[in-house]
Amino acid sequence: MKKNTSKTGSAAGRYIKYAIGEILLVMIGILLALQVNNWNEERKKSKQLKAIYQRTILELGSDIADLQWKIDFWESKKPLFDSIKMKGFTEQLLEKDAHNVTSVIPLTTLNTSGVNQLKALQDKDSLTLSIISTYDMMEQRTIVLEKEIYQNFVSKVKLLQQYDWFHEYELNGIDCKEARAYILNSSEYINNLLWVYNRIYTNYLPGIEMRLPLLKDIRNQLRLEVNPEFQAPTQEALQDYTGTYAIDINKQNDSAETIADTLRITTYQDLLQTDLASFKARFVDDFYRSNDTFICGEDTFEVKMEFERDKQGNVKTLRINAEIYGQNTVRNFKKLNGGISEDD
Repeated sequence: MKKNTSKTGSAAGRYIKYAIGEILLVMIGILLALQVNNWNEERKKSKQLKAIYQRTILELGSDIADLQWKIDFWESKKPLFDSIKMKGFTEQLLEKDAHNVTSVIPLTTLNTSGVNQLKALQDKDSLTLSIISTYDMMEQRTIVLEKEIYQNFVSKVKLLQQYDWFHEYELNGIDCKEARAYILNSSEYINNLLWVYNRIYTNYLPGIEMRLPLLKDIRNQLRLEVNPEFQAPTQEALQDYTGTYAIDINKQNDSAETIADTLRITTYQDLLQTDLASFKARFVDDFYRSNDTFICGEDTFEVKMEFERDKQGNVKTLRINAEIYGQNTVRNFKKLNGGISEDD
């Protein structure tokens, strides 16, 4: 009887151990499955986040270029504004079209597709929060100030529309004697311009100039997240590309009024800049730095500069590919050394 009880207990013990082992295997399997699922989810999130970062990088580049253009636009008008502020309107200033100094008010539309996707994320790191905060601030300050300046322009037009001579002024400009006399002598007209002056040069432009370095820094941080090997461009590194380039007559080139036969490429802060002909363009490097390629563009045009180096690593040639309103133009250049081609 004791012997049978001993055998029964031994079998039960083995069964319990076997059952525990089975349970442990099942639990380990479940835990491994959960871990693999978590890894897959994290990988999906990482891939999704990287795609959002890439979109945001592109949009930051476009916004940086646009805001820099706003600075250049208003700075080009500042000497005229300063003359009006110091002397009031004079015949000489009217001949310089001073009365139209605020006839164009460029407005900014921020690219926020990537930012809105970042806002939708449940988990937001410090970089994401910084991006969201910066764009919110620009919407609240930069965009609001632009709208105020534009609304002032609309109000000025409505003010002028009250006068009988307005229609003639629309047709003939300052050749309209009544309009000319009004602009030269009206305190309300000049006070309107002085209000715009203070808004632009005291509030609007300083705000943009303060935020541009922050936007560039955010973009570089995002680039590091996407590509840990990314190195932000420096003025020293960009010196490789500076110099004078002349058209390479040995290669096929499209004719183009907007691209001269001789180009002078210089640096501007952390950008390359060149006079294509009648306008100045600044080229922001955009993912292609390792390939010596720089891109400038927006919805209606894209200009790409592709540099090539010789065996010693020196920049030797330049290829410009410009697509403007769907029309493509390609021009090839050689870098000059002391006024002559480096091949001569």
